[in-house]
Amino acid sequence: MTDQHELKPRSSGPEALSFPGDTLRETLAHLAFGRAWTRTSVRSLERYAPALNELNGFPVPDKDTGSNLLATLQALASRYASSAAQAHTAWEDALIQTLARARGNSGMLTALWALEVGRSYYGFAGSLEEELGADAVDSLPLISALCEKAAELGQDYASVPAYELTRALALGAERIARTISDPALMPSTLGALMLVLADYRFHYLPQDTIRARTERAVYRKDALRAALMGTAQNPPAAHLAGTVDAGALGFYLGVIATNPLWVDARLDEGEVERMLEPRAYAEGISAGAAAISSESETEAGAVHTEWEFMATLLIEDASRVVELREDIQPLGDSLLLTPVDLGRGAWALHIHVADCDALKKVLGEYGAWENERISSLSAGEHGECSE
Repeated sequence: MTDQHELKPRSSGPEALSFPGDTLRETLAHLAFGRAWTRTSVRSLERYAPALNELNGFPVPDKDTGSNLLATLQALASRYASSAAQAHTAWEDALIQTLARARGNSGMLTALWALEVGRSYYGFAGSLEEELGADAVDSLPLISALCEKAAELGQDYASVPAYELTRALALGAERIARTISDPALMPSTLGALMLVLADYRFHYLPQDTIRARTERAVYRKDALRAALMGTAQNPPAAHLAGTVDAGALGFYLGVIATNPLWVDARLDEGEVERMLEPRAYAEGISAGAAAISSESETEAGAVHTEWEFMATLLIEDASRVVELREDIQPLGDSLLLTPVDLGRGAWALHIHVADCDALKKVLGEYGAWENERISSLSAGEHGECSE
């Protein structure tokens, strides 16, 4: 996904099965951009993973957020680099394969976000708009806000530069808000950065002048800095007050700071180093400052979770997913359950549980699963995938 007019959004319907407007040169440029971006993402996380692991405190302090993001981005870079698909479908294909290898809460959410952004931008099947319907999508908070901002320009908003990209990024953020157990956690976790990218001001350039670009760069840095510091000032758990969320900072370092088209959004090295320090912003936060009380945090007091379970569920009857969610929610916390391929009945599952056997027993009543990954939340050990 690139800025302004770099890529042409794909329309939906039968006519969208090909890209007649793309020349071989354009296709190769798209592939080169994606491969450069993912390679740089991996290098960035290789550098920062140890520090992010030490910063990790939510949803559990298992010291693996950096490692999980790195493993997920390594899987994406590898699959994207080896893809023989057309440039536009290579991104989706690589992300679907990455979801079967994604690690941790942060890795899963990052891959799901990127998949939704790509599908929404190009009009692929499985997007949030297809799932909810156009009218329902138009009423979503981020999409409504985007339409209002674009309309203020006094033009047909669909023709305004950067609108289609911003809309796709907004739908990516909306997808994550619907995936996590408590949407109120968005500003306190990596969702905070997704919300920044969903804002039209991050992308729109009213005039192609040095002054306009400088002003946009200042806005980008200020918005990212405020979002990251906001996770410390309004943390997802009270004991993390003053500490920047590891998932949010990892998302910035692995996804935003590495995008060549967002190079002017990069924060100073010194700022990043300070954010990597636990309780770096504790000063000035009152003892009575309210922290978000999440559903998972409440449940953690009732269920002492020992294992992280991740898999791809295969459920023929999508209507049973609501019932499934209700049945497995009491078994643990940090539940993520979201569609990956509705045509195949594939759903991505992530949950922290006390008893994997009890979870598998419930899952078996609804269907099968593949790509099973089980990790110890205390020992930081990852199990192999069961194909």
